[in-house]
Amino acid sequence: MQGLTDFGGRISAMNEDGRGFNFQHQLQLRQVEDRLKPEYVIDIDAYAQGIALGDTLKCLDSLHELAFNIFDWSLGEDARSYLRGG
Repeated sequence: MQGLTDFGGRISAMNEDGRGFNFQHQLQLRQVEDRLKPEYVIDIDAYAQGIALGDTLKCLDSLHELAFNIFDWSLGEDARSYLRGG
């Protein structure tokens, strides 16, 4: 064995209203020239079940809000600073 190259996890949940999400994250070490470069990947999937056609746009707005809230929750201060350009 040469060492750990990736580590990740998954959180899945569903509300009583049929909205749910899958949050997956992974830390990967990739070989870049002569060193290992760490990369952190997150994947957020939000979904809803049993939605009437007429409620589609309202539902999409709520799913975008859910996905953003999960993304916001997943960030630490260093990541927030980096995304702000700091």
